[in-house]
Amino acid sequence: MVNSVKKAAQLPLNTTTAEGKDAIQQECKELQTDLDNLYAFSKEHKKSLEKCLETWVEFEKYYEDINSKIQQYDIQLKKEAFDPESATVQDMDRCKVVLIYDLCL
Repeated sequence: MVNSVKKAAQLPLNTTTAEGKDAIQQECKELQTDLDNLYAFSKEHKKSLEKCLETWVEFEKYYEDINSKIQQYDIQLKKEAFDPESATVQDMDRCKVVLIYDLCL
C-alpha cells in the first residue's frame, strides 16, 4: 500500500518545485512510519491476546479441577449424612478427615 503511494507520488515529484518535493517525500516517510508503527502495535497486541488466551485456558483447567474436587467433597459429605444439630465429636472428626483428604488431592 505504501509502495503504491510512493509510486503514485513519482509523477508529481517530477513536475513540482523543490519545496513541493520535500513535502511529498516527507508525507511518504510519515506514511511508512505510521504503517511500521501499526504493524508493531498489532504484533504487540497479538502477543498480548495470545497470552490472555493461554491464561484463560489455564484458568478453565484449574476451575474444572476444583469444581470436580468440590463435587467429590459434596458426595463424601452426603455419605456422612448426619444432623449438624446433634452431631457428635466423632461425626465432626469424620467430616474433618474428609475435608483434609479432599484438600490434599
